[in-house]
Amino acid sequence: MNKILQDELWYKIQTFTFDDPTSYFPFSKKLAKENNWSDGFAALAIEEYRKFIYLCCVSPKGASPSDMVDKVWHLHLTFTHNYWISFCKNTLHKDIHHQPSKGGSSEDDKHINWYKDTLKLYEDVFGVTAPLSIWPQNNILNENVETVVYKKDFFDKTIIIFCASTLLYIIITHLYKTNGQSFLIYYAALCIAGLLVSFFLNKHKEQTLKKLLLKITLLLSILLRLYILFTVHTNLIKQHWLIC
Repeated sequence: MNKILQDELWYKIQTFTFDDPTSYFPFSKKLAKENNWSDGFAALAIEEYRKFIYLCCVSPKGASPSDMVDKVWHLHLTFTHNYWISFCKNTLHKDIHHQPSKGGSSEDDKHINWYKDTLKLYEDVFGVTAPLSIWPQNNILNENVETVVYKKDFFDKTIIIFCASTLLYIIITHLYKTNGQSFLIYYAALCIAGLLVSFFLNKHKEQTLKKLLLKITLLLSILLRLYILFTVHTNLIKQHWLIC
């Protein structure tokens, strides 16, 4: 394949539209939701997928995707008409088949070497090193505290911790035995805490891990202060009723 055709092919891949403008839930949104990625990270993964497909076309032995790129590819394959007709047939003019590993140590070694060759080819073709957030060395993703993420495990654990803390709070403070003004104070405290956690998860799902950790520390500090404040206030109310 000569350079002119290669450049023309790259232009076609670059301008190919994955999102259906008439769809309420297009490809990029579905990709972000299914992988718990931010919209920005999903867009970056799609751009790297374009480059991967280009490498598959220009390299005689194809290319090996990273885990992130493979996720984009897997989803694209489910959009059968878009992938096989619009993309492969009408844009690439060739079929790009997904070949899963057969398993075994020899197969693993083959794919590791193939992946290394792909990273080298990427640098040779595009003139830059492949971004580590999408193309990690040896296809093992290392967490970067400066990388924008949306980690499902983090959010799930936050909700679980909050629910467990709430249950423990109810048991320790005997909330289930309270009534009247004391109950309303406890209930208000739990509502405020729940709203803070909900706001935190929504507001900061595209923040970096470093900032998230700082926010968590601050949130826990606020919740602790609220707990102490309401506990003291409740004790004062109880003492007042005892005196009366």
